[in-house]
This record gives sequence, C-alpha cells and structure tokens, in this order.
Amino acid sequence: SPAGPRHVFDEMLARQVPDISINSYNALLYGYVRIVNMREAESLFRLLLENQLSPNAATLTTMMNGYGKLGRMDNVRAIFFEMSSKRLVDLPALNAYITCALRAGDVATAERMVTQMGAKKGALSPDTRTFLPFIFRFLATGDAVSAWRYFEMLCGLHREVPVQVLERMLGRGTDSDRFFEARQLMVLFRMLKDSEASDAKVLKWKAVLENVVATESEVWRAEMNRRRTRENASEKIFKRHRWNSIESGWNAF
Repeated sequence: SPAGPRHVFDEMLARQVPDISINSYNALLYGYVRIVNMREAESLFRLLLENQLSPNAATLTTMMNGYGKLGRMDNVRAIFFEMSSKRLVDLPALNAYITCALRAGDVATAERMVTQMGAKKGALSPDTRTFLPFIFRFLATGDAVSAWRYFEMLCGLHREVPVQVLERMLGRGTDSDRFFEARQLMVLFRMLKDSEASDAKVLKWKAVLENVVATESEVWRAEMNRRRTRENASEKIFKRHRWNSIESGWNAF
C-alpha cells in the first residue's frame, strides 16, 4: 500500500528535504492509480500544484489512467485537452486515452485516434501498446473479426508479439464456441512456438489444440509436430527487417 510511502513523502515535505521533484510525485501518483485510489491521487495532485510544481506529461497521463479505470471520461477528456493545449501529448498519453475510451465502450473514438496516429507517422505512430487494448476488448466482447484485424495490425509493426497476447488469443480461440478458425489457431500456435515462450507452454497449447482442431488435417498435423526452432538475436533482427537470411550473406537489396 502507498500509505507508507505517503507518510515518508509527507515527512520529507515537512522537513523541507531538497530535490523533491515532479518525478517523486509521479512515482507516488502511479502507486495510487494502480490501486485505483483516486481520492489520494487527487489530494497529491493538488499538493504538487500548491508547491508550485508543473505537472508533466507523465503526471497527467497517470491521472488520466486513474480516471479511466473509474469510467470518468469527462475527467479523461479534460486532461487530454489540457495536454493538447500545452503540447504535452506524447505516445503514452495517446495510448492511455485510447485505453480509457475502450474501457468506456467508446470504440469509435479509440479507432479514430488510431487512424490519426497512423497519419502522423514518426514518434506518435501506433506501437504495441496502442493495439493491445483493442485486441483484449474485442476478445472480451466476442468480436473475432475485429480482434484478428487488430492482431494483424500488431504483427504489421514487425515486432515480437508478446507471449501473453498469443496465449490470450489461443485461450479464447479454443473456447467451446470456436472463436477463431483452424487456420488462425495455426498461425497463433506457430508464432508461440517461435517466440520466447517456455517449452512447457508450447507443449501445453499443443495438447489443448490437439483436442480442439481436426487433427486428421495433414497440414495441421505437420505444423503441430514441426521441430521447434529458436532463432538467435541476429536472426531475429534480419527477420524483423525482412533482410535476406544470414546464411546467404547480408544484402540490403
């Protein structure tokens, strides 16, 4: 609980300890938001203003996340508009706003934000954290088409997909309602095998999938029994950038 840290923090203020920066406030704010204690978070936020400190992007993004967890979208929008007016909006702030909108069920606003981010390019382009809340939202609401669409966007970043995402999708895909098609499950399982997932996890999902998918399919059987290979770091870099294989000699063209 942040009660202990807050007591220490108050003692530091009372003794006028030097170098209490905005980062010190941000760390404690993060703790309150994580346990969804917005009463203390708001109190601390008022205190930093009283001490004539200026909230930075991390401060306001943390507060935005806290209000989003409570479904207080009016507060979320007010903070985001304030950040926009002060030119404090960065990628974490955009991702936080998207997550808050999705929690509130405002998919249209979240999708519009992603479209705008894609158009801007550069530092505000979508990243892994942009797409994850969409995938989890659509998995929860039963929209397989949209979940897969955002999964493909995530793969389009050419970064390794988190094992947690693959497992969540495999779990949903092997439900009794057969959320995903067999070919999609095959893609997920192949990516899991080629990821940093432990051998135990791979074997676990192999057993699950063998009970779900029609194992008489030769293609599926071949994939399930394909020897697992682990790429070294160099091979992963070449693959991510779509360069020629290391064995062929590097050739950017």
